[in-house]
Amino acid sequence: MSAHYSGHPPFPVLSSGTDRYDTRLAELTAGRIIGKMGAEGLYAATVPELGIGIAIKVDDGAERALYPVATEALLQLGLLSEEEAERLAPFHRPDVVNRRHETVGRIQPVFRLIRTQEHTC
Repeated sequence: MSAHYSGHPPFPVLSSGTDRYDTRLAELTAGRIIGKMGAEGLYAATVPELGIGIAIKVDDGAERALYPVATEALLQLGLLSEEEAERLAPFHRPDVVNRRHETVGRIQPVFRLIRTQEHTC
């Protein structure tokens, strides 16, 4: 078991709070995937049982693209099931609302991850 995983709180809500992406991700995957948002548009996640992790940085530091990109990356990497991604839909493809609380758009991640070479540790 990795040091990160064994040192992580047993209840995801303790590290991120309620109704947060990090909490929902850990809950939906039963702790299979653990992630944490950092400052200035940074997100990191680990899959302890596979010994892998990902890091994402949104260049402008804004948060609004962070969770859609993180969810899409996890989905494309085969780390999230379609059902898990669907349950993360409010974070994966969030609505954009105006000041009158009307939906005026949706944030949609549009990218494809490309494998460039195999890495072994």
